[in-house]
Amino acid sequence: MQLSRSQQNTEYSLIFSHLGKMIEGTLSQMIEKSSSNESEFLSYTEACELFKISRITLRRWIKKGKLKPISLSPKKNYFKRSEIIDFIEASQSQTVER
Repeated sequence: MQLSRSQQNTEYSLIFSHLGKMIEGTLSQMIEKSSSNESEFLSYTEACELFKISRITLRRWIKKGKLKPISLSPKKNYFKRSEIIDFIEASQSQTVER
């Protein structure tokens, strides 16, 4: 039995939706089950609090392409702790060189 184009598209949409939910769930579990107290991933709030910056500054860095959030869903974005640390260290070394 051959599916119509519309049925195929619907089936593909369901598959991609299911895969997206599986990936989101897996990433969420990875973040929650971090074995150390210092999670590899930081939420917007955690990043701002840890590095004593405002959300505006964090958004500015994202807009300039200096940081890239990892999106788990439209409302769940995280950052790699190591990327933020590297960025801040690079920024501080540039400031010292000036």
